[in-house]
Amino acid sequence: MYWNDPASQERLSKLGPLWEKDIFDASTVGSLLRDIQLHGVECFDVVDRLAFMASFEQGRAAIRKSDSWEFQLTQLIRYSDDPKVRVSATVALSELLPDLAAEHLEKAAIDVLKMLESKDDIDRIRACKALPALVKHAALGSEILSENTFQRVLDLGGVSETESLMVQIHASQTLSLLARQDGYRPALTDKAANDITELLDSKHEEILVAALRILAALVHDKIAQDKMLGLIPVLIKHLKQHDFYVSPPVGNVICAYARHENFRKALLDPENGFFALLIDMLEHRLTDIEDPAIQILRQLASYADIQTDLIHKGHIKKLASLMKSRKHETSSGAILALLSILPHPFIRLVAVQEGVVETLVNHLKHQQKCLFAAYALSLILHYDNTRKAMFELSAPDYIVTALKQGSFNGTVENEHGKVVLKRLMHNDDLRAAVLQAHTIAALCTMFKKGELALNRAAMDFLDIMSNYPDGKELIKECKVTVFRAIVGALDRQDWGSQKNAAIALYTLFGIPHPSERTFVTEEFRSAILEGLPQILKLLAHDRSYRTVGGAAALLALSDDGAVRAFVREHADFKFVRSVYFSKSMKLQYHGSDPREEDVHTMLDKLFEAMEESDHPRRALKFPDVHPIPSRSPLVTSLAILSCVLYIPCGFAAMLTGLALDKTEPSPT
Repeated sequence: MYWNDPASQERLSKLGPLWEKDIFDASTVGSLLRDIQLHGVECFDVVDRLAFMASFEQGRAAIRKSDSWEFQLTQLIRYSDDPKVRVSATVALSELLPDLAAEHLEKAAIDVLKMLESKDDIDRIRACKALPALVKHAALGSEILSENTFQRVLDLGGVSETESLMVQIHASQTLSLLARQDGYRPALTDKAANDITELLDSKHEEILVAALRILAALVHDKIAQDKMLGLIPVLIKHLKQHDFYVSPPVGNVICAYARHENFRKALLDPENGFFALLIDMLEHRLTDIEDPAIQILRQLASYADIQTDLIHKGHIKKLASLMKSRKHETSSGAILALLSILPHPFIRLVAVQEGVVETLVNHLKHQQKCLFAAYALSLILHYDNTRKAMFELSAPDYIVTALKQGSFNGTVENEHGKVVLKRLMHNDDLRAAVLQAHTIAALCTMFKKGELALNRAAMDFLDIMSNYPDGKELIKECKVTVFRAIVGALDRQDWGSQKNAAIALYTLFGIPHPSERTFVTEEFRSAILEGLPQILKLLAHDRSYRTVGGAAALLALSDDGAVRAFVREHADFKFVRSVYFSKSMKLQYHGSDPREEDVHTMLDKLFEAMEESDHPRRALKFPDVHPIPSRSPLVTSLAILSCVLYIPCGFAAMLTGLALDKTEPSPT
């Protein structure tokens, strides 16, 4: 991390809660200020920490929470005899106080220029750190950033002036920041241009990246423009590294200078093999960041000569072919590259002719590829020719199939599948086609399976559709059918499906957020209230698993007073409660039905919840339900054989088998 470097600050802001960042918070400031009081003017390391924190917003906010920061830093500037302390304190105050007194800034500028000429590497590094902060002030900018100062820092970045790698790194980083100060940066000299070019040969990535940032900042300088024409092979060599650190700034340099026609012409020279390199990078794309090849294609495609080269040299056809690759990195890289250049009409026309849309629709048919394909289609749906091709290839039907598979539960390119589906459904034509593609049947199938992921996907779809008039009509039309499908999941001999169905009712009824009623919950609330007799019918059934399914659903809905009032007065509930407490309840247990003790626990919780008149809101939690332990196939077979063949030890074997059944865990 470097002072005043936006890239460093951005990296810091993205660090998650697992990272220890308390060295930058308010508690740190208090201890640093106490150290200043304790050690007085001999505390340059402490002041350095404060100066660093003052160079980014998070650190500045932490410092401002202290009461004495301004007084203590001002005292150091006025009374310290150590230039290192004065400079760091001035840098910190200059970041915290935009209107810092000019006398303090001028004094710091004199100190920094002296430190730059020092033979002490520590002084040189401190001067390099302080320069970007001081240059930002109008009173000092043009004065401190002279041609001599710029060249001095450039000399420190080379190996001829110092053997200290840290000095070289800090000097080159400082240059990359100073180069962005267009208002104060001196004109580039031939010597400076040559020195910057030499930095590109550094074996240290930090210095190389800083040199690339310097070149990108000098894009409007005529000397730099002429120099860059001869540096294209060097840029391509570094681009071939294809990594997270060096390749992106190389891409920034290429995109910056591409505004100059002579640079583009030299870049497209067949000997450089530039586009062939980009396509090779896409075949092995970096998946955790936007690949530099995609970044470069997006920005260069805005130029007419680049578009012509992409079309007539067969690069669009090559990308369309790579989309069909079975290797995910290659296929997705080609898709993302094409997405970046499809906004241009001529490229889009050729891409459609090369079957790009057809390939994406074919990917919709494959469960592993369909979400990425849907993501891509959602970004090109607003173009007339791509949308027309989608409809001709029956894309709406495959989107419904992807929905039915729960494919939109995943994440693609840092976007949740729901966002992708929402973008697709925002198009009126596509939404109308999807609504006609057996959508209600698909929703019912999803809910009837009793799978949590499918239930979530179906509810996300309903939530999206509630934003449109035709979607609201769909919800009104399907609510009763969907409710019956959920009841079907409650009627399954599988506790997992029953529990998920109960959770679906709990969510669709709006119990988790009763104060935030939505169109979906309002519509399904009425459907569920009208359908309560169907759930009560399950509760009153003589098969234990059906009783558990009905009880779980009613328990999930028991937070609502209207549900409790209706259920308590219903004949089926009264009957079940009566026979249960009179201990005359007779349920059948077969196969993988729930255990008797689990059924009783579920009914106890249900009756307790239904009897509460003023029900306190609580998190939905079901008691554990386990199936009856299954018999060992071997023991069962022996027992049957002993009975059939009248083996003398048969009766003993049967008793042994029954005993084992009581102790053996279920294989499920």
